[in-house]
Amino acid sequence: MAVDSFFTDPSKKKRKRSGRQSSLAPRGKNSNKKSKSQREAHNSSDDEELDEEEIASDIFSDDSDAEKSKKHELENEKEDLDSDEEFAGETAADKRRRLAKQYLDNLKQETENYDFDAKDLDDEIIASRLQKDVAEQQGHVYKFIADELLLSEAAPKFNRMQEEGITSLSVRYPNVYVTSKDMVLSKWDFSETDKKPKRSKYVKGGSKYLELSKEQMYNGHCDQISCITTSPDEF
Repeated sequence: MAVDSFFTDPSKKKRKRSGRQSSLAPRGKNSNKKSKSQREAHNSSDDEELDEEEIASDIFSDDSDAEKSKKHELENEKEDLDSDEEFAGETAADKRRRLAKQYLDNLKQETENYDFDAKDLDDEIIASRLQKDVAEQQGHVYKFIADELLLSEAAPKFNRMQEEGITSLSVRYPNVYVTSKDMVLSKWDFSETDKKPKRSKYVKGGSKYLELSKEQMYNGHCDQISCITTSPDEF
Protein backbone atom coordinates (compact mmCIF):
# COMPACT_ATOMS: atom_id res chain seq x y z
CA MET A 1 0.00 0.00 0.00
CA ALA A 2 1.31 3.42 -0.91
CA VAL A 3 1.96 5.77 1.97
CA ASP A 4 1.62 9.48 1.66
CA SER A 5 4.80 11.43 2.12
CA PHE A 6 3.12 13.44 4.84
CA PHE A 7 3.06 10.39 7.15
CA THR A 8 6.71 9.33 6.61
CA ASP A 9 9.55 10.02 9.13
CA PRO A 10 11.82 12.74 7.75
CA SER A 11 14.84 11.62 9.89
CA LYS A 12 14.90 8.20 8.22
CA LYS A 13 14.74 9.85 4.86
CA LYS A 14 17.75 12.04 5.66
CA ARG A 15 19.75 9.13 7.01
CA LYS A 16 19.19 7.15 3.88
CA ARG A 17 20.27 10.11 1.72
CA SER A 18 23.36 10.80 3.79
CA GLY A 19 24.31 7.13 3.76
CA ARG A 20 24.02 7.09 0.01
CA GLN A 21 26.18 10.14 -0.28
CA SER A 22 28.74 8.71 2.14
CA SER A 23 28.79 5.45 0.22
CA LEU A 24 29.35 7.35 -3.04
CA ALA A 25 32.15 9.61 -1.69
CA PRO A 26 34.80 6.97 -0.95
CA ARG A 27 34.02 5.28 -4.21
CA GLY A 28 34.94 8.50 -6.08
CA LYS A 29 38.13 8.92 -4.04
CA ASN A 30 39.31 5.42 -4.83
CA SER A 31 38.58 5.90 -8.51
CA ASN A 32 40.60 9.15 -8.52
CA LYS A 33 43.56 7.38 -6.90
CA LYS A 34 43.32 4.59 -9.40
CA SER A 35 43.17 6.92 -12.41
CA LYS A 36 46.10 8.94 -11.04
CA SER A 37 48.23 5.81 -10.60
CA GLN A 38 47.33 4.72 -14.12
CA ARG A 39 48.35 8.11 -15.51
CA GLU A 40 51.65 7.97 -13.63
CA ALA A 41 52.32 4.45 -14.87
CA HIS A 42 51.49 5.53 -18.43
CA ASN A 43 53.76 8.58 -18.17
CA SER A 44 56.62 6.50 -16.74
CA SER A 45 56.26 3.99 -19.58
CA ASP A 46 56.32 6.87 -22.10
CA ASP A 47 59.47 8.27 -20.46
CA GLU A 48 61.14 4.87 -20.60
CA GLU A 49 60.28 4.56 -24.29
CA LEU A 50 61.70 8.05 -24.99
CA ASP A 51 64.90 7.23 -23.08
CA GLU A 52 65.32 4.02 -25.05
CA GLU A 53 64.77 5.90 -28.32
CA GLU A 54 67.32 8.60 -27.36
CA ILE A 55 69.91 5.99 -26.35
CA ALA A 56 69.35 4.08 -29.58
CA SER A 57 69.63 7.28 -31.65
CA ASP A 58 72.85 8.25 -29.84
CA ILE A 59 74.35 4.81 -30.45
CA PHE A 60 73.42 4.86 -34.12
CA SER A 61 74.71 8.44 -34.53
CA ASP A 62 78.03 7.52 -32.88
CA ASP A 63 78.33 4.49 -35.14
CA SER A 64 77.56 6.57 -38.23
CA ASP A 65 80.11 9.23 -37.23
CA ALA A 66 82.76 6.57 -36.67
CA GLU A 67 81.97 4.98 -40.03
CA LYS A 68 82.19 8.36 -41.78
CA SER A 69 85.52 9.15 -40.12
CA LYS A 70 86.93 5.74 -41.01
CA LYS A 71 85.70 6.08 -44.59
CA HIS A 72 87.30 9.53 -44.87
CA GLU A 73 90.62 8.19 -43.59
CA LEU A 74 90.54 5.33 -46.09
CA GLU A 75 89.84 7.77 -48.93
CA ASN A 76 92.77 9.97 -47.86
CA GLU A 77 95.09 6.96 -47.67
CA LYS A 78 93.95 5.85 -51.12
CA GLU A 79 94.58 9.34 -52.55
CA ASP A 80 98.06 9.40 -51.00
CA LEU A 81 98.88 5.98 -52.46
CA ASP A 82 97.60 7.02 -55.89
CA SER A 83 99.65 10.23 -55.70
CA ASP A 84 102.79 8.32 -54.68
CA GLU A 85 102.34 5.83 -57.51
CA GLU A 86 101.65 8.61 -60.03
CA PHE A 87 104.77 10.62 -59.19
CA ALA A 88 107.04 7.71 -58.27
CA GLY A 89 109.34 8.12 -61.29
CA GLU A 90 109.72 11.92 -61.26
CA THR A 91 113.06 13.56 -60.59
CA ALA A 92 113.79 16.24 -58.00
CA ALA A 93 113.58 18.97 -60.66
CA ASP A 94 110.22 17.66 -61.90
CA LYS A 95 108.90 17.57 -58.33
CA ARG A 96 109.96 21.19 -57.71
CA ARG A 97 108.36 22.23 -60.99
CA ARG A 98 105.12 20.40 -60.14
CA LEU A 99 104.93 21.91 -56.65
CA ALA A 100 105.63 25.39 -58.03
CA LYS A 101 102.87 24.97 -60.61
CA GLN A 102 100.48 23.74 -57.93
CA TYR A 103 101.38 26.73 -55.74
CA LEU A 104 100.68 29.14 -58.61
CA ASP A 105 97.33 27.46 -59.30
CA ASN A 106 96.37 27.85 -55.64
CA LEU A 107 97.32 31.52 -55.73
CA LYS A 108 95.29 31.98 -58.89
CA GLN A 109 92.23 30.41 -57.27
CA GLU A 110 92.63 32.62 -54.20
CA THR A 111 92.90 35.76 -56.34
CA GLU A 112 89.77 34.78 -58.25
CA ASN A 113 87.82 34.59 -55.01
CA TYR A 114 88.91 38.03 -53.83
CA ASP A 115 88.79 41.43 -55.46
CA PHE A 116 92.18 42.97 -56.15
CA ASP A 117 93.68 45.84 -58.08
CA ALA A 118 95.65 44.77 -61.16
CA LYS A 119 97.79 47.90 -60.94
CA ASP A 120 98.94 47.02 -57.41
CA LEU A 121 99.80 43.50 -58.56
CA ASP A 122 101.83 44.85 -61.49
CA ASP A 123 103.64 47.26 -59.18
CA GLU A 124 104.56 44.41 -56.82
CA ILE A 125 105.88 42.29 -59.70
CA ILE A 126 107.94 45.18 -61.09
CA ALA A 127 109.32 46.03 -57.64
CA SER A 128 110.29 42.40 -57.03
CA ARG A 129 112.00 42.24 -60.42
CA LEU A 130 113.93 45.45 -59.77
CA GLN A 131 115.08 44.19 -56.37
CA LYS A 132 116.31 40.97 -57.96
CA ASP A 133 118.17 42.84 -60.71
CA VAL A 134 119.87 45.13 -58.19
CA ALA A 135 120.84 42.15 -56.02
CA GLU A 136 122.35 40.40 -59.06
CA GLN A 137 124.36 43.50 -59.98
CA GLN A 138 125.70 43.80 -56.43
CA GLY A 139 126.60 40.12 -56.25
CA HIS A 140 124.01 39.21 -53.61
CA VAL A 141 122.38 36.43 -55.65
CA TYR A 142 124.02 33.02 -55.69
CA LYS A 143 123.27 29.84 -57.60
CA PHE A 144 124.07 26.68 -55.66
CA ILE A 145 125.21 23.89 -58.01
CA ALA A 146 127.40 21.73 -55.75
CA ASP A 147 124.66 19.14 -55.19
CA GLU A 148 124.17 18.77 -58.96
CA LEU A 149 127.82 18.09 -59.78
CA LEU A 150 128.73 14.49 -60.67
CA LEU A 151 132.24 14.52 -59.25
CA SER A 152 132.46 10.72 -59.29
CA GLU A 153 132.24 10.75 -63.10
CA ALA A 154 134.63 13.66 -63.56
CA ALA A 155 138.00 12.89 -65.18
CA PRO A 156 140.85 15.24 -64.22
CA LYS A 157 142.88 16.86 -67.02
CA PHE A 158 146.35 18.35 -66.72
CA ASN A 159 147.79 20.93 -69.07
CA ARG A 160 150.81 23.21 -69.10
CA MET A 161 149.97 26.93 -69.22
CA GLN A 162 152.25 29.78 -70.19
CA GLU A 163 150.57 32.28 -67.90
CA GLU A 164 152.16 33.20 -64.55
CA GLY A 165 149.25 32.44 -62.19
CA ILE A 166 145.51 32.09 -62.49
CA THR A 167 143.46 34.85 -60.83
CA SER A 168 139.96 33.74 -61.95
CA LEU A 169 138.11 31.50 -64.37
CA SER A 170 134.62 31.02 -65.76
CA VAL A 171 133.14 27.90 -67.35
CA ARG A 172 130.57 27.74 -70.11
CA TYR A 173 130.78 24.36 -71.73
CA PRO A 174 132.66 23.56 -73.89
CA ASN A 175 134.84 26.60 -73.17
CA VAL A 176 136.75 27.83 -70.12
CA TYR A 177 137.87 31.45 -69.73
CA VAL A 178 140.98 32.09 -67.62
CA THR A 179 142.69 35.27 -66.40
CA SER A 180 146.22 35.42 -65.02
CA LYS A 181 148.55 37.76 -63.12
CA ASP A 182 150.35 38.83 -66.30
CA MET A 183 147.06 40.39 -67.53
CA VAL A 184 146.29 37.63 -70.04
CA LEU A 185 142.69 36.62 -70.82
CA SER A 186 142.55 33.27 -72.62
CA LYS A 187 139.85 30.96 -73.96
CA TRP A 188 140.29 27.20 -73.74
CA ASP A 189 138.38 24.53 -75.66
CA PHE A 190 137.33 21.42 -73.67
CA SER A 191 135.02 19.86 -76.29
CA GLU A 192 137.31 16.85 -76.87
CA THR A 193 137.30 15.02 -73.55
CA ASP A 194 139.81 12.39 -74.63
CA LYS A 195 142.42 15.02 -75.51
CA LYS A 196 144.11 17.88 -73.72
CA PRO A 197 142.36 21.26 -73.82
CA LYS A 198 143.51 23.72 -76.48
CA ARG A 199 143.82 27.48 -76.17
CA SER A 200 141.68 28.82 -78.99
CA LYS A 201 141.98 32.58 -78.32
CA TYR A 202 143.78 34.96 -75.96
CA VAL A 203 144.37 38.68 -75.41
CA LYS A 204 146.99 40.43 -73.27
CA GLY A 205 146.42 43.72 -71.47
CA GLY A 206 148.89 46.43 -70.56
CA SER A 207 149.64 50.10 -70.22
CA LYS A 208 148.85 50.70 -73.89
CA TYR A 209 145.16 50.51 -72.99
CA LEU A 210 145.26 53.31 -70.40
CA GLU A 211 143.67 55.72 -72.86
CA LEU A 212 140.30 54.83 -74.27
CA SER A 213 139.81 54.84 -78.02
CA LYS A 214 136.67 55.79 -79.89
CA GLU A 215 136.85 52.43 -81.62
CA GLN A 216 135.76 49.69 -79.23
CA MET A 217 137.94 47.06 -80.89
CA TYR A 218 141.12 48.97 -79.86
CA ASN A 219 140.26 49.10 -76.16
CA GLY A 220 141.36 46.55 -73.54
CA HIS A 221 142.29 46.05 -69.89
CA CYS A 222 145.28 47.81 -68.37
CA ASP A 223 145.60 45.86 -65.10
CA GLN A 224 145.09 42.40 -63.61
CA ILE A 225 141.61 40.90 -63.85
CA SER A 226 140.58 39.50 -60.48
CA CYS A 227 137.08 38.25 -61.41
CA ILE A 228 135.49 37.02 -64.62
CA THR A 229 132.08 35.70 -65.70
CA THR A 230 130.61 34.48 -68.97
CA SER A 231 127.59 35.99 -70.67
CA PRO A 232 125.29 34.03 -73.01
CA ASP A 233 126.65 35.91 -76.05
CA GLU A 234 130.22 34.72 -75.46
CA PHE A 235 132.89 35.57 -78.00
